[in-house]
Amino acid sequence: MATRYRGIPRPRQVFQGTVSAVGINGDKFGVAIGGRQPGKSFGLGAVPWKDTSGIWRKRSPIDCLKPLSHGQHIRFGVVHVKYPDFSTYLVAWVDCSNATG
Repeated sequence: MATRYRGIPRPRQVFQGTVSAVGINGDKFGVAIGGRQPGKSFGLGAVPWKDTSGIWRKRSPIDCLKPLSHGQHIRFGVVHVKYPDFSTYLVAWVDCSNATG
């Protein structure tokens, strides 16, 4: 079972929630996980993502995380990465196949 650290299990976990905001460049997003407020914020790089047809894609932009969008329901995976002086959570993939909003 995953250990909990500030509300995010580690070392890896799958989340689903409602997007509260996507940054103007599409490189970060906020999401209310499981309907809980306040939500969590995540940076977003070039990650694989599944479109509404169920096909995995490798290029941006991610359909369900377009810049300045909000309200869509998504699923995504994160990985906890530890460095000697700090740790962070990285988004590993995004599933837009059931995105609503």
